[in-house]
Amino acid sequence: MKKSKIDYLCRECGFSSIQWSGKCPACGSWDALDRVNIMEKQKTSLQRQPPSKAEGLSVKNERIKTNFSNFNNVLGGGIVSGSSILLSGEPGIGKSTLLLQILPELAKSNSVIYFSGEEIEEQLVDRARRVEINLNNIYFKYTPYLENIAEDVETLNPGALIVDSIQTIQSTAIPSSAGTISQVRECAQNLIKIAKERNVPLIIIGHITKEGVIAGPKTLEHMVDVVLYLEGDSQSSLKMLRTTKNRFGSSSEIAFLQMNEKGFKEVSDNELEAGLGEFSHLPGTSMTMILEGSRLYLAEIQALISPTFSPYPRRVFSGVDFNRALQLLAVVDRRCGLNLARSDVYISTTGNLNIKDRSADLAIIAALLSSYYESTPDKMRFYLGEVGLQGEVRKVPQLERRLKELLKRGYKEVIIPEEPNLEFKNSGLQVKIIKEIRGLKKVFTS
Repeated sequence: MKKSKIDYLCRECGFSSIQWSGKCPACGSWDALDRVNIMEKQKTSLQRQPPSKAEGLSVKNERIKTNFSNFNNVLGGGIVSGSSILLSGEPGIGKSTLLLQILPELAKSNSVIYFSGEEIEEQLVDRARRVEINLNNIYFKYTPYLENIAEDVETLNPGALIVDSIQTIQSTAIPSSAGTISQVRECAQNLIKIAKERNVPLIIIGHITKEGVIAGPKTLEHMVDVVLYLEGDSQSSLKMLRTTKNRFGSSSEIAFLQMNEKGFKEVSDNELEAGLGEFSHLPGTSMTMILEGSRLYLAEIQALISPTFSPYPRRVFSGVDFNRALQLLAVVDRRCGLNLARSDVYISTTGNLNIKDRSADLAIIAALLSSYYESTPDKMRFYLGEVGLQGEVRKVPQLERRLKELLKRGYKEVIIPEEPNLEFKNSGLQVKIIKEIRGLKKVFTS
């Protein structure tokens, strides 16, 4: 009989310890060590395999195209055979629906099994019919057990595997409930091993915590080949698919999808930018151009500064990083002389887009200055630049490409940092250079 031992695992980094401590020695997280029971596996004799000579190996990254071209671009050209993909997002955002819609393409050449630990087969079929997908060569199976999944894969020999979700699957070899650190790590490791040995793609759905990170040990993200996040507001039909890790392509690509009663559809640039800039003539509004991976798109940023009598002024940010926004508030307060200690500050992006590009810093400060001085901005003016702690405006990647795109779309003016090597010259786009945000303040006070 296998013996079990008590161990403590860090839910953030997966560090293992034989005793509990308040702080993880590996990553420094507080109160992150959880007690788990781990079965001691019996030692088995393994057949030794000699190393393979590199020059004798051939690279075979065969990709499976889906019916969403933007989804293919996020993955670097399609789903690679034998790869493991982790898809995460908030509950109800549409992770299962999105995977159901790509099943027919995966099932064209071979069967596909959709394993669910949350919904029974009839519920999955009902949802599949609602989004009007072809169910040929597609199998559904409700099971919360890893051993059942392994048996079905051995019997049916499918061409692709879907597991929804990893937090609901458990192995009978580990004496703990589903969703614990030991169960998630063990089940994911075995599923990835099955996919690699059979050279079939594996897509795993993962839940996220209230902090917005994938539930389970951090090692789960290191185990898979691709990590995707489906982001968006529950009140909006527009969703963003973002890749944060990709061993077969760029790790910063995004795709925009729109959800309706029949599932997801792709969003073109014209649809995405429809309505942007309509109210950019109002105080507290600015426009910028964001670069995510290889994709350029326009973004509108709004800011509101409102006096308050509360001893603790509110700071509410939507669509921008909270800590980055606080840093920019401190910079504009110090370098431009804005007294924001007695004011509530609100910053948001139109359409609830989640912006990570630092080139939007200048646009955020422009929106703050416009709101503070109640100055009406030029709706055809764009702002591009990263802002440092001293108020200096730094250059941004692929600036010339962004300027050419703005010119092509008919915009008239852009404010950018100094770029000595910039070769962009065109009389149709007025380019203004500023070195620090004090120069931007003059735009709204003159």
